[in-house]
Amino acid sequence: MKITTRDFGTIPAHVPDGVSAQYAGRKITNYVLSNEKGLTVEVSEYGAVIVKILVADRNGRMDDINLGYDDLMGYMTNNEVFGAPVGRSANRISEHSFTLNGVKYELENNDSGANLHSGLNNNYFKRPYDMVEQTQTDKEVGVTFHLFSPDGDQGYPGNLDLYITYKVSDAGEFSINYRAKSDKDTVFNMTNHSYLNLAGNESGTCLDQVCWVNSHLVTENKKGNLPTGRIRDVSGSPLDFSKPKTFRDGMDAGDEMIVNAKGYDFNYILNNEGRMVLAATLSDPGSGRKMSVYTDLPGIQIYTGNYLDRKGKNGHVYKDWDGVAFESQFYPDSVHFSEFPSCIIKEGKEFSTTTKFVFNIE
Repeated sequence: MKITTRDFGTIPAHVPDGVSAQYAGRKITNYVLSNEKGLTVEVSEYGAVIVKILVADRNGRMDDINLGYDDLMGYMTNNEVFGAPVGRSANRISEHSFTLNGVKYELENNDSGANLHSGLNNNYFKRPYDMVEQTQTDKEVGVTFHLFSPDGDQGYPGNLDLYITYKVSDAGEFSINYRAKSDKDTVFNMTNHSYLNLAGNESGTCLDQVCWVNSHLVTENKKGNLPTGRIRDVSGSPLDFSKPKTFRDGMDAGDEMIVNAKGYDFNYILNNEGRMVLAATLSDPGSGRKMSVYTDLPGIQIYTGNYLDRKGKNGHVYKDWDGVAFESQFYPDSVHFSEFPSCIIKEGKEFSTTTKFVFNIE
């Protein structure tokens, strides 16, 4: 088990749109966490983004399964949200606003009248974090980043301290822990939006990889991928992954929700009541790699990268459906549905949640 570092560059004087000029000149360091079996995860001070995830296949070949960029500038213009922790609130909030404790809060309108991933201007993944702790034992290595988000940041109430801890274990686990505390009641619904392809990030479509989900219930969507407030039982439908199948199996089945989303982009309900459970698995028959996703959050968004068209690592151009995101979360737009699990954290009370990705070979 070891931690190494590498220089990832300096934020330039002329920053791209969506990045605050106050960060110009900041030097960025990446941290590389690895175990003895070859699992290697590289994370960056910039945006606390996941830059690489190297995993061995059944023949011992190492591939980077995480879509992304080779350099800092790529992540500074990262509107595809590659490798990114998204906050304060991931997914969609209808009418780009919400009311909390009698006060209405306006958010960025960046998704046809809704707010998606808290907007793209100065998002949490477009600013540097401070590395505040490294841990190293014979069982695991980890690094913790801190971000201070002031009252009114992105439109949300409360001064918020956010800590993101990444760990790699000798058992092949890669975990993400989010801790947050605010001096006002506020929305908090962090997720990680890494696009993964178990055959390797440059291998093309992920649609022939096999998915299983520990649920047959989803939050029903209308156009714009906004919840209606109803829960849909998808048993036996193209959205049902309670028996393992490829994504391609349901893509052309004509389901209205799949057609509207141009693929899979749905919140599956876990009913875990805050307990850590196995939420989903993904397997690649060609490489033998298998990934199991565990979380204590009540939902997981499965998104098959339906709108990708961007040059990434090694000049490779990622296309639609080249990677799939498993986004543990509170339900989308839960601020507008009292019957959904609440994503409100209370003043002065620390909130903590963990998601794990466990890798092995079939």
